Formats: sequence, structure tokens, C-alpha cells
Amino acid sequence: MDIFDPVKLSIPENEFVIRHAGEPWVVAGKDIHPVPLVNPHRKDTFPYHYPDGVTPAAVRPVIERIYELIELETHKGEKWMGVDTIKAAALAYIQQSRIWESNKGKRGNVRFPSMWTFTSKGRPSWSAPGSDSGQVRSYFDSKGNRVPFAVPFIPEDAAWKPEWMEAVAKADQPAASDGLKVDETLNRVECLVCGHTESFKSESRSSFNAARARMSKHLRSSTVDPDRHREVHSLEFGGGR
Repeated sequence: MDIFDPVKLSIPENEFVIRHAGEPWVVAGKDIHPVPLVNPHRKDTFPYHYPDGVTPAAVRPVIERIYELIELETHKGEKWMGVDTIKAAALAYIQQSRIWESNKGKRGNVRFPSMWTFTSKGRPSWSAPGSDSGQVRSYFDSKGNRVPFAVPFIPEDAAWKPEWMEAVAKADQPAASDGLKVDETLNRVECLVCGHTESFKSESRSSFNAARARMSKHLRSSTVDPDRHREVHSLEFGGGR
């Protein structure tokens, strides 16, 4: 996917993007200052290290993509999210990282809040359904909403699509009532075809995965409207019987 994900960059690299977004790489790259690694025994020069914490392999694709999109907008009129949106995403990650660092070790604090879900009483549950899994992908705004760090370079409604895609998408789309629903209030996964449910423990990611596995079996084996069940299984789990 054509996105800018500040989580994949270090803090210095995000600061670099903020400083140089909109510049061609031949200009931006001059702000990187590599230092050769030298073997004191053989006097050989080995690959560089980057004391400023900015590596070309990490930031160059971002800088080049931004500059390419600026040129396409200038000469072809192709719309994209804009430099300010990219800078804002990088700044949001920097600010949140500093908040997490300053709160580290405080009583009652969790290191990366988005890796948890919270009950109505504020009790955290690690890696429960709805939380970030594996790595930080979002943060909480002042209203308690999860906000993803990553932003697309090109808005979905502006992305080019072949003329046949819309027709195919409509043909492949299951009925509006088909699908699965995760009810985090009742801690269950519901089949919207027939109403079958599978429960899980809100505090356990493995329990949620087990509930989905049981639901997968239900979708494959149900004798009530089996065609619709198979269609939902393909949509949700990527396979048929």
C-alpha cells in the first residue's frame, strides 16, 4: 500500500522528513553525514555508520515519493495528501513517542497504550481485540479515539482505478446482511447470515483467535444457506471449503 508510516522510522528520521519533505533527494541527502567505519588492524574502510541517526535507506524512499507526487500534481494535476499531511503524521509520532518516554515508570502507566484495550473502569487488557498487535500503529487522541499514525500518500477516492474494477467489486460484494460482527460489549463473534455466535474472553487474544477459528468451522460446515456461509468464509478467511 502506498502509505507513509512514521512508526517505521526513528525519531531523527521523522525529524529529517519534516525538514526536507518537498525537496529532491539530491538536495535533502546532503543533510546526512555518514562516518566511515575503519578496521584499525587492516586500515580498511568499511561501510558507513550514521551518528545523527538518519540512514538513507530509510528516508530516501519517502523523500523521493513526496517529490514525485509534487511533480505529478504540478504537471498532471494528480491529487495527493500533500506535504503538510506527511509532516503532521511524522510530528504526531514524535510527540507521542516523547509523551510515552516521559511517562515511563510512572505508577499505573502502560508503556505503549495503543497495545492495550481499556475497560469502562480504565483497567488495561494487553493485546485484546481492537488493540494494536505486534507493533504500535496508533495513539489515543484527547477524546480517547484511536488514531492511526500511517497516512496514505494518495486518498482512496483519488487513486486511479480501471473502468472494470467498480463492476467487478459490485459483482463480488456479498449481500449487505452477510459477514461477521465482533461485539466487544458482549465479547462474541456473530455470524450475520444465521445469528450463530462464538464467545471469547476480552482480556485474551488467544481466546479471540480461538473464537474466530470456531466461527471459520461454522461457516464451512453450516447446512443453513451454505452458499452464503461459504461466501462469507471466503471474504473473512480467504478460502472456501
